[in-house]
Amino acid sequence: CSSDLSPASVPATHSTSSRNSVVVSLLESASQFESKGDLGRAAASVERGLRIAPKDAHLWLRLARIRLQQDRPQQAETLAKKSIRFAARDPSLLASSWRVRAEARGQQGDLSGAVEAREKAAQYQ
Repeated sequence: CSSDLSPASVPATHSTSSRNSVVVSLLESASQFESKGDLGRAAASVERGLRIAPKDAHLWLRLARIRLQQDRPQQAETLAKKSIRFAARDPSLLASSWRVRAEARGQQGDLSGAVEAREKAAQYQ
């Protein structure tokens, strides 16, 4: 779903990031770059955030969404897997991460894998 790819769909303040003003600032920068179509700089901002908060599932998901927009579905799926690993028991985050995996699998031509990932996402909604 294209709405899953919007920068606003992952708030800048949440879990680990809300405790770190540098990460929040980097996410805000990423949103600004993304809104201008500068996906490379948006990704770089999120990557800097990940160096500060490497277990932040929201950051992994945000980077996965950017990679989808860059037509890099294989990398997007790998990043979404990391988001799932760190999402713990957050159903909304798990559902979003599985939806990104579904989109990435679909972009790679793995239609059955995409269906499987959508079904998994539905379990968390």
